[in-house]
Amino acid sequence: MAYIFKILNLCKLLLMLTRRNYFQYGFIATTAVLMLALSSLVFITVTALSVTEYSESVYTREQRIQKGLFDRACSDTKILLLRKDSALKGNVDLPEFNCTITIP
Repeated sequence: MAYIFKILNLCKLLLMLTRRNYFQYGFIATTAVLMLALSSLVFITVTALSVTEYSESVYTREQRIQKGLFDRACSDTKILLLRKDSALKGNVDLPEFNCTITIP
């Protein structure tokens, strides 16, 4: 007889649980999943922007170094041309160094 009361109480408990409105738990789960997805998206975006900024800074630094080397090579070539050919006058174009030498 006691088992029958326990089974009836369990059935009443199950009925009571199914009658309650549990839509809040689905809302909380959906909100949690959206927050995780958005935080992942923000993290990926910030990481991509940081990588892009670093890449551009490295590229700019390389271009500055290359420009300095080209300027040095251009001035060295000008000194060499002045010492080698004293009769050379006018403009000498050096496309490999991206410069033009004007010899008076």
